[in-house]
Amino acid sequence: MTLKQNEVFVADSLEKYFKNKGSDVSYVEGKNPPDIVLSIDNKNISVEISTLNQNSTTDIDTINFGYFAFRKVLDEKIGDFLQKNDLYLYLTFYHNSIGIKNIKKIFIKNLMNYIENKKLVAGKKIEDVIGGVGYSIEAVKTIPRNKSNICLSVMPFGGKFFKMKTIEEVLKNISFCNVDIQLFNIVNERLSTKKHKCKELKKPIWLALQDGYLFMYSNFKDKNHIEDYKQILDKSTIPNIFEKILIVFNNGDVLEYN
Repeated sequence: MTLKQNEVFVADSLEKYFKNKGSDVSYVEGKNPPDIVLSIDNKNISVEISTLNQNSTTDIDTINFGYFAFRKVLDEKIGDFLQKNDLYLYLTFYHNSIGIKNIKKIFIKNLMNYIENKKLVAGKKIEDVIGGVGYSIEAVKTIPRNKSNICLSVMPFGGKFFKMKTIEEVLKNISFCNVDIQLFNIVNERLSTKKHKCKELKKPIWLALQDGYLFMYSNFKDKNHIEDYKQILDKSTIPNIFEKILIVFNNGDVLEYN
């Protein structure tokens, strides 16, 4: 196993941190799990490493890729229609971590209805919501082309709010704008996931989390970054198997949480 760049940064930061406290420290790569085995004063500790960011709670890249791959399906369904009518389609999906598989059948049905009812015409914009996923369709006149006549884009985390049908949908979107709520959810997701991954490891087990959440901390002098994470960990309801949780910041600061 080869450590990733962020894992090397965390491992090196921990080594430096405990050396500065006067300990004899080294580390070697683990068997995943753990990512590393940290030796402090001749005591070996399994350390699992992870990064806290927006993709921790949902695999946004995978979800987005599903939408982009959907363009090929649309090319097969309506490509000939667009070519025949010299139309170029701008299609944007506004998802809230909801994959295309959840809406594609209904969306295709809607799209075919727009064509049948002559609503998919140049200069007209269509907006709607299916199962919490918003979409916008706009057709423009174009010259005949050999490539796809569809430009598909994706905006995650409810990049545009319109036609929200329930208060639950509205609150879910708003929660993504609240840093405290988002970060709390991300930390709890990491604790839960890593707990299951490491449950068979021999103790002691530590969890090291790198703060990568929007790089939200730039002023480290006021120590708000330490206090924020202390409060989040205090409020966590996830049963903890780790003897110690360490938050590693981009400036090298480390929060020890027992």
